[in-house]
Amino acid sequence: MPEQVFEQAHAELDAALPRTSGSLADRLRAWQAAHTLEPIERLPGLVAKAVAETRARTCAIVPLPEGEVVECRLVEGVAFQGAGDYEGGLRSTIHINKAIPFNLADLLYLVAHEGHPGHIAESMLKELRLGVRQQVRFLPSPSFGLSEGLGLLAEELVFPGDEAQVWLNEHVFPEAGLRPGGSDPAAIHHARNVLWGVWGNAALLAAEGRPEAELAAYLTRWALYGEGEVAPALGLLRPSPMLPYIFGYFHGWELVRSWATGPDRVRRLLTEQPLPSDLTV
Repeated sequence: MPEQVFEQAHAELDAALPRTSGSLADRLRAWQAAHTLEPIERLPGLVAKAVAETRARTCAIVPLPEGEVVECRLVEGVAFQGAGDYEGGLRSTIHINKAIPFNLADLLYLVAHEGHPGHIAESMLKELRLGVRQQVRFLPSPSFGLSEGLGLLAEELVFPGDEAQVWLNEHVFPEAGLRPGGSDPAAIHHARNVLWGVWGNAALLAAEGRPEAELAAYLTRWALYGEGEVAPALGLLRPSPMLPYIFGYFHGWELVRSWATGPDRVRRLLTEQPLPSDLTV
């Protein structure tokens, strides 16, 4: 991806973040810190609220079965921040890494991605409607590219405009003792989706054999990563069968968002097995 794409995302972040001092990366981290939930053990109750809301809104797109149970489990020793796991039998778990500070402004962004209308809803509906067992899935694959694209788009699909911010202001921030103000989370999330493209470029640089110092500088410059984020990222860029999966986020999102222009198409993504080529017509 040309770096001009990332420059535009940086400009979007600059306009969306509070006007505090420091670099753009400093301002992004300050915004995240201002919305950090403490203690994180309070998170499962807030996730339950978000699951109920995202599920209700997803039902306006496609009917969901009664009796579904989604739990939240705080975990340690994992590389991800959040992961949605459909276990079958209308039971699912959203796993959240308790070692990473949780930004409550990202609550719906994460829950919609991992839950409804994201991974859990997709896995559950395809198993129920197509009889395709979803607990075992192949990586990397065309279906995972579309699934991650849907996940990154999920919040926007059920909370268009500033609806996510309005809901958090009313139902979450007061309980957590947070005072919102001075930011545009929807624009921040859009810019962060664009910056997933940095990972693809970094993976190509890694494949060329560029030194880790150059990769670290690239991630710092364009993904706005801090020192504590760069080291784990470099580990994911080492050659492995999983490395091509990185491209599924940005490019899956680009493909899905340009195609899923109405509820009928979103419903198809959730209940059918399209291929990426099906989304180009």
